[in-house]
Amino acid sequence: MITNRALFRESAQTSLAIIAVLTVLMLFFGLTQTLGLAATGKRAAQTVFQLVGLETIRALDTLAPLAFFLGILLTVSRWYRDSEIAVLSACGISLVQLLRPVVLLATCFVVLGALNSLYLSPLAVRHMDAIKQQARQRVTVDTIEPGIFRGSKTGGRVFYVEGIDAQRVTFKGVFVSSPVTVQDGIPKAGVVVAATGRHIADEKTGENLIVLENGTSYEGAPGEADYRIITFEKYTLRLEPQEAVDAPPPIEGIPTSDLLGTGKGPHNAELQWRVARPAAIFVLAVFALVLAHTDTRKGRSGNVLVAVLVFFIYANLLGVGAGLLKRGELPAVVSLWGVHAGFALLAAYLLMRRNQNRPIFAIPRP
Repeated sequence: MITNRALFRESAQTSLAIIAVLTVLMLFFGLTQTLGLAATGKRAAQTVFQLVGLETIRALDTLAPLAFFLGILLTVSRWYRDSEIAVLSACGISLVQLLRPVVLLATCFVVLGALNSLYLSPLAVRHMDAIKQQARQRVTVDTIEPGIFRGSKTGGRVFYVEGIDAQRVTFKGVFVSSPVTVQDGIPKAGVVVAATGRHIADEKTGENLIVLENGTSYEGAPGEADYRIITFEKYTLRLEPQEAVDAPPPIEGIPTSDLLGTGKGPHNAELQWRVARPAAIFVLAVFALVLAHTDTRKGRSGNVLVAVLVFFIYANLLGVGAGLLKRGELPAVVSLWGVHAGFALLAAYLLMRRNQNRPIFAIPRP
């Protein structure tokens, strides 16, 4: 039918446009947050774009259903405003008959959502965890930025450089402060200042080293005047990496195949949550048809605000249910699938009333 094809095509285009806009916004927000962490040394600058991209993949579990929901809503709302729904009703095409192209498009989004929820999102979590684990074990040079004092994760040193090349190998204007140590009962501290420095790896041991050139070393007790001052042409510092910890990946990053057959417990709760997220798209498809009703005398944003409110109530109830399921306080049939069933019944009831050209909520007259 021409009507079905037109609704499918226009809804798909609108949904894809919305998901593109939401993804760009997510990229900007994620980039801002991650750059802030990189500026404070909590993330290496080289991993910023990787982390933002992986976090965006995770966010698609929420962005894709929202984009589909708004895509259907805006498309059908336009049909209402342009009196196309009225024409279709006069031709004997009811609102329920429009479910076919909507459900077909919903099926496409469910398949893509399941692919992301069951495979891509856990894969992204594992990669993010690996990057963060490596960042904890990285030597200080990976997080050094010009003009910023940076403390090392091990050894207690503080680094400062005035400039650094694009390859992060050569430094200019290097300052290194060593922690206070006790020698023969006397606390001593050390400061090294050099004109240039180079980051190298030892050919035999593979250790990370910083070779400082043309500088001065100051060593002595803080507050005393008897500092030992040494001028040098070359001074080598060993950067001690943080001790590696083989931590298991978070439960969100466990492959779906490893969650199958686990029975009860957090692993089963995570599996149920991954399956439940894409399933919400079918329920949202019906709500979109119900809430799309509008006319030229009404504003264009009223039904959108109500739809967004319904979406967030639905999503938050699912999130609360997932939390209760993971803590073992409620079974999945109540915490997740009970929410789906309740909203599905509500959507079906409201669609029936809307299809009969009745208000979705009957207000009794006095």
